[in-house]
Amino acid sequence: MVLEVEFDSVKGRSVVISGDTKAWPPLGVAAKGADVLIHEAQSNAMMMAASLITKLMNPRGAALLADTVTYHTEPSEAADLARSAGVQMLVLSHLTQAGMPGFAETFTRGVEEGGKLDWRLAQDGMTLELSAGGTDIGVN
Repeated sequence: MVLEVEFDSVKGRSVVISGDTKAWPPLGVAAKGADVLIHEAQSNAMMMAASLITKLMNPRGAALLADTVTYHTEPSEAADLARSAGVQMLVLSHLTQAGMPGFAETFTRGVEEGGKLDWRLAQDGMTLELSAGGTDIGVN
């Protein structure tokens, strides 16, 4: 999934977007009170399972898959960061594992354990609408 973002300046509203990163506390500071945090996420357990399966056929490819756990954030970690920053909505993006069997259930395991949070998985073509001076976030 490729994240394509278009910004129109809107008074009083804020969106914070992460790149590939481990859970990083300064991002939480930057996102403090934001309307939306769009955060990349990866299930490291799913990636390590894919690496093990790949290892017999392609050891180099398996090593590359295993390396991705060093620079991605678990969905539950992104949720914790969003909660601590007090963001209104979390959108998990960069969903490289979306085609894997059992994706949604396995990928999102633990996201809701830390408490209340409005969150969703990014989808191709998803748009977020934030009106000036308001608090609503339209999701299409």
